[in-house]
Amino acid sequence: AFNKCVGLYGNHIAVEVGDEQMSYQQLDELSNRIAVYLMEQGYERKRIGLANNKTKFTIAAILGIMKSRNTYVPIDVNLPEKRLALIVKDSDVSLIIDQELLAEFHVPSSTDNVPSLPKVTPSDEAYIIYTSGSTGHPKGTPILHRMLHQTIQTNISIQQLCHDTRSTQFANLSFDASIVEIFPTLCVGGTIVVVDDETRKDARMFFQLHSSFFILHLKSFFILHSSFINILHLILCSQ
Repeated sequence: AFNKCVGLYGNHIAVEVGDEQMSYQQLDELSNRIAVYLMEQGYERKRIGLANNKTKFTIAAILGIMKSRNTYVPIDVNLPEKRLALIVKDSDVSLIIDQELLAEFHVPSSTDNVPSLPKVTPSDEAYIIYTSGSTGHPKGTPILHRMLHQTIQTNISIQQLCHDTRSTQFANLSFDASIVEIFPTLCVGGTIVVVDDETRKDARMFFQLHSSFFILHLKSFFILHSSFINILHLILCSQ
């Protein structure tokens, strides 16, 4: 579905982070370069961690991991060191992509050749997201591509998403809510407005973001704590 959107809506904005934008064509090309790099390094059907700093390149990294037939594992670098080490060990990640590594892909490739990527099957692992570990031990469940496909189609239908949709990506990438925020929108040609960590933690900045941009589907409200919604209401009433 994403490849179809690249063909139909190549010049549409796929990702916005602040004043920065990335079209579907640019997102596809960058994610392909990341996928090729992983394959050239011998990573296929491996688990690849992604440090959860939010930039316009983060979405490309997620797609690149999956395109190379690897499993995406979001890594929250702000977790306590002991818990972070436990998740890295338990998930058996072969590589963690951080911002330093991701920066190497910012420069456009000198070739326009479309890379030969492996065929991803419905039974391949798509991603693993760990629980908060409130019981004392974080648990990660592998989600297959056929399950991800079901989630995408269900949310497209329920939320009536289309290529004009503008959706916030609010949740921490290590929460499964982020999957619902990202993939359905990318599979209809819509725009993901990424809420950076600073804005995500500041109620006033978050409200101002949605005053500045027309957000058609504010999916994040379904996962916000009621006290945070009350804060946003107070800000709205004070305007």
